[in-house]
Amino acid sequence: MHDIVKTFEKDLNFTTDYYKRFDGNWGSFDEETKIWSGMVNNTLVGDADMIVASLTVNAIRSTAIDYLPVLAEEFYGIAIKNPDAEDLSWVTFVVQFSTELWLAIMSMSLVVALVMWLTTDATSPTNESHVRNIAYNISDI
Repeated sequence: MHDIVKTFEKDLNFTTDYYKRFDGNWGSFDEETKIWSGMVNNTLVGDADMIVASLTVNAIRSTAIDYLPVLAEEFYGIAIKNPDAEDLSWVTFVVQFSTELWLAIMSMSLVVALVMWLTTDATSPTNESHVRNIAYNISDI
């Protein structure tokens, strides 16, 4: 953002002085005192001519200050090395559960598979007992 302002300074022939917000706030409206805080207040009372910061655009602030369209977006992140990164393997995800839980999961998987096999075999249209019953019932007609 600083580079954009410096380009404006050069092209439009003006200078800037940068300073931090006097009260340390971004700019919120106090309903009791009816006074803005932070950078918004600095701009409204004339201590600053403009705000150069990542200030969130919202309806309440829009009643007090005007916004320019977004000129640039910046995203920051922090990455650090995991001290135990060498120990990471597929076992890392398995050891989170106890042995009893893994046995219960395996047992329930087998039970569900057995029940599905028994119920689909008994109701399958290719089951010979059903085919005979259907053939018998058709010949009765």
